[in-house]
Amino acid sequence: MSICEKILSGKNREKNSLYVALFAGFVIGIGAMFLAGILFLRNDILPEYECKYSFEEMVKLLPENVAKNPLWLCRKVQCGMPKMQEGERIQIFELCSSKYAAKLLKEPESRKIGSMIPCKIAIYEKNGKVYLCRLNLPLFTRIVGGNTAEVFYNDIIPEQKAMLYGLLK
Repeated sequence: MSICEKILSGKNREKNSLYVALFAGFVIGIGAMFLAGILFLRNDILPEYECKYSFEEMVKLLPENVAKNPLWLCRKVQCGMPKMQEGERIQIFELCSSKYAAKLLKEPESRKIGSMIPCKIAIYEKNGKVYLCRLNLPLFTRIVGGNTAEVFYNDIIPEQKAMLYGLLK
């Protein structure tokens, strides 16, 4: 006799059936939430923004906009760049602020964020258009919380938004 049959046998069959149904519903609900979370994060964690300018102009303008804020550095990343065909170029930039990196890394529980800084931005061509992609920082801050969220929300997000102002459609 299986465990389910033992549970469902006897005078409490209806009560036990209710518990089994509730447990099954709970498990199915958790699975559905997990699947929806994965689909949501997959679509929203790395949003693409269509750019106003050509690829060449964006690759020139982004570092210029970043340089307007003396607290930030912007450098091109060359490591591992694939050879691409015409109309499929990509350039990756790292944006870093030593002031905010120090704020992020001073708390022992926040030091894991060192694996995510400096912030990266990709500019690339796709389907005849130019896009900019970066980590969805507001969503990221909700996920990590704590000191990291506070520094990103209060300092990094507003300054990066100002750097990108006028570049995106």
